[in-house]
Amino acid sequence: MKKISKIIQAILIIVSYLVIYSGIGKLFKHFSLVKSNQYILQIIAYIIMTIFLLVILTLIKKKSILKFEKKSFFKTFLIGGFVSFLIIFAFISGVKTGIDSGNKILPLYKIIPFCISIIVGTGFTEELLCRGIVQNLMFDAFGKKTKKGICLSIIISSLLFGSAHFINYFTIKASFEGVLTQVIVATVIGLYFGAIYARCKNIWGVALIHGLFDFVQMMDEGIWGIGSATATISSYKLSTVTFPIMLYTFLFIFLLRKEKIKECMEK
Repeated sequence: MKKISKIIQAILIIVSYLVIYSGIGKLFKHFSLVKSNQYILQIIAYIIMTIFLLVILTLIKKKSILKFEKKSFFKTFLIGGFVSFLIIFAFISGVKTGIDSGNKILPLYKIIPFCISIIVGTGFTEELLCRGIVQNLMFDAFGKKTKKGICLSIIISSLLFGSAHFINYFTIKASFEGVLTQVIVATVIGLYFGAIYARCKNIWGVALIHGLFDFVQMMDEGIWGIGSATATISSYKLSTVTFPIMLYTFLFIFLLRKEKIKECMEK
């Protein structure tokens, strides 16, 4: 019964988050300040959502996850070495592609809100919600004393994290196939991020990795002004999901292998 109640609690928190976030978008989308720069709206929304999540953390008595430890923060980038490398590679590739295409870089008043929104806003709020709150609720339900409990907690929280991306079908009107593809890929990436968090126990490090990961995927739009989130997500195809499923599932298993799973366990 405790396990079911924790899962229901996690689902209600995610649904509440999505409803409030969507409501903010509808409320402010006609404001002249944000019509010319959608990322200003997102920054406002993320500030409100951060307050909401901090209230939730207080109610479920999980504020301790916000504790910052320098050693575990830097450890995050070692444990997540693959994605750290991927971010650097994608950034260099994105800059080169943008320059070679002859496109002009957007003015700073557009780039800065983009960077703040994606790196800080998306990275921090999504990790606070999905790893900080949801994954820790699953740890409460299934425990952190066994490999089964740890893996099951990460799998369920990742499924919820991935499923939350269905909102893009209704809010930004991306194609169903594109959104479904995003849901699947986000779920397996969630396994990877969940394993990193379980190992390092530092929400700040995982949040930064997540934010930078999203940043390099959206550079064309945010730095060069090419395309849009709707077009990008709609371009995703189900035929491409096999490789990321295999890759991130392998990384999940590798990070939680027998020699390292003890780092995640509670004594």
